Amino acid sequence: MSINDLLDTLFDELEASKKGFMSSKRLVDTDKCLDLIDDIRDNLPIELERANNIIKERRQILADGETEAQQYIDEAKKQAAQMVSETAIMQAAEQEAEKLINDAKLSAKEIRLGAKAYANDVLEELESYLVKTGEQVKRSRDQFSK
Repeated sequence: MSINDLLDTLFDELEASKKGFMSSKRLVDTDKCLDLIDDIRDNLPIELERANNIIKERRQILADGETEAQQYIDEAKKQAAQMVSETAIMQAAEQEAEKLINDAKLSAKEIRLGAKAYANDVLEELESYLVKTGEQVKRSRDQFSK
């Protein structure tokens, strides 16, 4: 069961509990509620591990993008060095090398920006999820303190 499912079950349990006579306090099955809280605690490390895996994946995407960009740059330099002979050929080689380098830099930039955007989206979603979960836990705890 996911954390959200467990929190929903806990919430439903608290909502379904009977109110005390002449009081706003509720009578709850504490064993069931405590079991649900234990299950939530057991699942939190899994969610945090998923977040860490997303961060590692983001770093790997960025590293792969930079490696690929460096390979493009190295290849462009290699091609430029091989083309050196006459002035016209040399000028063409320099232009081609510059184009390859610019293309490589542009490609690397696009990869880097895409990876950052992806990682940001995933982390934003995770943050929203954790905030929601925290709010649900707080509401549940507030119910216990009433």
